[in-house]
Amino acid sequence: MSKTTLAGIMVLDATRVVAGPFCGLILADLGAEVIKVEMPGTGDETRTGAPFLNGESTYFHSINRNKKGITLNLSKPEAQKIFKELVKTADVVLENFTPGTMEGFGLGYEELSKINPRIVMASVSGFGQKNSPYVTKVAYDPIAQAMGGIASLNGYPDGPPTKVGVALGDISAALYTTVGICAALYERGVSGTGQHIDVAMTDSIFSILEHAVLRYTASGNVAGRIGNRHPALSPYNFYETSNGWVAVGTASNSVANRLADAIGKPELKDDPRYSSNVERLKNAAYLEPLIKDWMIERTKEEVIELFNEHDVPIGPIYAIDEAVKDPHFMQRGMLVEVEHPTAGTMKLVGPTIKFSKTPSKVDKAGPMLGQHNDEVFKGILRMTDEELNRLKEAKVI
Repeated sequence: MSKTTLAGIMVLDATRVVAGPFCGLILADLGAEVIKVEMPGTGDETRTGAPFLNGESTYFHSINRNKKGITLNLSKPEAQKIFKELVKTADVVLENFTPGTMEGFGLGYEELSKINPRIVMASVSGFGQKNSPYVTKVAYDPIAQAMGGIASLNGYPDGPPTKVGVALGDISAALYTTVGICAALYERGVSGTGQHIDVAMTDSIFSILEHAVLRYTASGNVAGRIGNRHPALSPYNFYETSNGWVAVGTASNSVANRLADAIGKPELKDDPRYSSNVERLKNAAYLEPLIKDWMIERTKEEVIELFNEHDVPIGPIYAIDEAVKDPHFMQRGMLVEVEHPTAGTMKLVGPTIKFSKTPSKVDKAGPMLGQHNDEVFKGILRMTDEELNRLKEAKVI
């Protein structure tokens, strides 16, 4: 029995910024040996990203924990040769350069699969590796959210389109890429050969629009911004209390009826305007003020207790400082402490997936720039100190 789910899998993580590194982070949490490849001297751009702890970017460590780190200037032929040597023993190559860059380095999938037919290569980009007029167009998260369609749905009807407050284009692409890698590794166990995985950030956003695309293809209806309401369920909204905000969701008539009892308006259960989701949505202008007026006269603690008693889904809207103190996240291990030689003790977000037999774990913060050069180059490639010194002087590593 392996101690972790992906024990024995070696990943060369030649990615930077968010989408690729977050995928590598998940693989590392699952037990893969993830070796992050960075440019000598500068490293990943997020190393300069705030906030800092004793001069160390916590942003970098939040998406690169559990990894080993080496430096390789992949634009140099000698570095490309070293990378190919590592590919011989690797299982996965992860990259998120502009499409065509790895091929320009002589490190595209066709070339690497000749070296190691079992290699699984995953490429993350804004618009994919092929079959798009925008293949070579650079896309950061806001562009993915904009062109993927989610920004048009986010916000209030009388307000501008708004991006989601986190890098959802990057994160959704990272999640899809992780699934793709695990699936390709499983298929490799059957066929004996690897394959190339192509994930686009814009595709990832487009795929999570739920019903919005189907509403258009089925009826021609173009979904728009509706604030915190739901397009098909009601009551389903954020409500202000006397001392904060709460989120409430009702997905059936029975829950809506329990909400009516909770707010002391049992007569709503016999009101035709409250009889179904369709009617409740149609009559939101009448029903929503009833709930809002009731909410604002009570504290969020009172509302939550009362709704819990009536089994109506509800939760407080936390600021981050409140969320990190909630016993749910603490008991679920969603905050972990790791030690770093410069930053000291860091609190990082813990693994999301919980396994009964092969638990994920966080052993260490992200690597110092080139921290594992000796371990990887001398241990795996059997290089000598003289070779390493020469490569450093040539700025290859």
